[in-house]
Amino acid sequence: MKKILVLLVLITAFALSAEAQRVKPKKLPLELLRTFRDSYPAAADIEWRKTRTGYQVKFESLGKRHETLYNKDSQWLSTRSVKSEAELAYPTVLLLQERFPDCVLTGIVQIDTPALSESQLTIQCNKTVSLLVFDNQGKLLREELQNTNTK
Repeated sequence: MKKILVLLVLITAFALSAEAQRVKPKKLPLELLRTFRDSYPAAADIEWRKTRTGYQVKFESLGKRHETLYNKDSQWLSTRSVKSEAELAYPTVLLLQERFPDCVLTGIVQIDTPALSESQLTIQCNKTVSLLVFDNQGKLLREELQNTNTK
């Protein structure tokens, strides 16, 4: 069930960003702005977009890039954030060292929704790229092969 929810959130996020139109904060509902400010008081470089189903905001906070989605009722749906390697749970670091010692970590994204929170790590092993999904305790939930270069 969690996998389906994550997939739906990701599909929604990509669909929303593809059709989103920039909007100035003065044209946004006050409740939405209040909710956002309460959640991210240190937000800077804020860019709002209106979508068919709600609102998307891209911003920087505490040195990290974030993308948050809200529905038309100003309710928070999800947040995607870029993470650093230093922020990984210790069990995640151990697993990477043990199972993927010759791989390069190329990206880390934190995805939070009301129902779950997980880290998605992209690693490259030789010419193969994989997506590793971990819960917040560092447990590997799944591993997905992204592409294989057969040259």
